[in-house]
Amino acid sequence: KQLVCTSILMHGTNQKCNAFQSIIGIYLKSCNTPERVVDCLHRMGLSISQDSVYNAINSLSEEATEHLREMGQSL
Repeated sequence: KQLVCTSILMHGTNQKCNAFQSIIGIYLKSCNTPERVVDCLHRMGLSISQDSVYNAINSLSEEATEHLREMGQSL
């Protein structure tokens, strides 16, 4: 409970303090959670927004692609 409360307070004061909300948002997306549920959790401060989830997934995909490209070149 303390982690969730602290995370919500930190998210409210600094947008860079949203690791917990990011993990929750990406997890919810991977479970095919309805957008209305994610939007509700975002408004409560428990998750990042749908747009932020999509941006995070795209960023992770680009990083993974670059890492694989570098690994392939080192062979």
